[in-house]
Amino acid sequence: MTGMPMVSVIVPAFNAEHTIGDCLEALLAQDYPPERLEIIAVDNRSTDRTAAVMCQHPVRVVAERRVQSSYAARNTGLAAARAACSASPTPTAFPTGVGRGHGRGSRRR
Repeated sequence: MTGMPMVSVIVPAFNAEHTIGDCLEALLAQDYPPERLEIIAVDNRSTDRTAAVMCQHPVRVVAERRVQSSYAARNTGLAAARAACSASPTPTAFPTGVGRGHGRGSRRR
């Protein structure tokens, strides 16, 4: 679909191995043209399997190793983003119906 902006979705996560997979799957299932959507998962010095779970999904995985904070991780993701438009859900938010012809919302666990 032409005219749709390129969007980067940045998902910062710290020790989120139990929720990050569902979050990424929900983002990948959106009704937004996949060629216009870039999902960047940022591991923020996790000590669990968060990075391994991220790598099981067709998303871009980057790491913030210097500072453990969601702000630092989000900024690392923004630096890696290719799109001018960006969004940054938490790893416990599961987007529903975001895209063409849908309302916006999310459900939390």
